[in-house]
Amino acid sequence: MQQFRKIILLTIALMLLIPHSFMSLQAKEKKEGSVDSKDEVIYATLEATGEHDEVFVVNLLNVTKAGIVKDYGDYTSVKNLTGLAEITQTDDKIETEAEKGKLYYQGNMEDVNLPWDISLEYRLDGKKTEPKSLIGKEGELEIEIDVKQNKDANKEFFENYLLQIEIPFNADTTEGIKADDAVIANAGKDELVTFTSMPEEEGTFVVTADVKDFEMEGIDISGVPSSMSIDAPDTGEMTDEIKTLSEAIADVNDGDADIKQGIGELNKGSSELADG
Repeated sequence: MQQFRKIILLTIALMLLIPHSFMSLQAKEKKEGSVDSKDEVIYATLEATGEHDEVFVVNLLNVTKAGIVKDYGDYTSVKNLTGLAEITQTDDKIETEAEKGKLYYQGNMEDVNLPWDISLEYRLDGKKTEPKSLIGKEGELEIEIDVKQNKDANKEFFENYLLQIEIPFNADTTEGIKADDAVIANAGKDELVTFTSMPEEEGTFVVTADVKDFEMEGIDISGVPSSMSIDAPDTGEMTDEIKTLSEAIADVNDGDADIKQGIGELNKGSSELADG
C-alpha cells in the first residue's frame, strides 16, 4: 500500500525526425514503475503584511521500480524538479517516466485557503508604518503577528499542527530584542526570534528591538504535526545515586554509634581518674 504523509531548470529544445513505427515501438516498450511512499510539503509566499501571494507543493516520490509512475493532485501546472523528463497532467492525474530513486516535482495551486489567517503590523517609535518604508530607518521597531483560524480551510491542520514563527534580526544593526514567550538564539550573523503557536491556538505575538539602517530577511512560518515521541526518563542513574546516598547515611549512623561509645568510655575513664 502506498504511504502518504503531509509534513527553483535548464530547458533544452531538441527535435528529431523519427519514423512513426519506431516511435510506436518505443512507446510500447515503456514499463510501468512503482512508488512505495510519498512526501509533500506545501509552500506559500506571503506579502509582508500576511496576504498570501503564491502557493505550490513540492512532492517527493520514492520510486522503487523504474518506469512510468503516477500521482494525483489538483494543480494548475506541474514541473519536474529532478530531471528533464516531461510530466503530463490529465485532470488530477500526473504521469512521468522516472528512474529508481527519489523523484521531486512541483505542483502550482490557485485559490488555496491556508489553515491560518496571518496578519502582520509594523510600528516605528510607536507609529504604524508600511513595511517598505522601514528600510534604512532607525528607532524602536515593533512587529505584531496575529494568528487566527481560517474557518474556510480544512480544520484538521489547525487542530493538529503547531505553528513556528521565526523572525531573523541582523545582529550588526539590531540590539535590545524583547519578545515574551519566545526563544531568542544566535544563528550565524542573525538573532533568531522563534514563537510557537500550539494546535487549536489563536494568538498575537509581539517582538520589539532597537534598529538602525534597518533591513530584514524573510520571516519563516512553518506548520508541523504536533505529534512527537517523548522518551521516558532514565531513572537508572538516579536510583544508583539514591542507593549510594543510603549507604552513606548508614555509614554516618555507624560513625555516630562509634562516637557515642567513645564518649561513654571517656566518661568512664574520667571517673576512674577522679577516684584515683
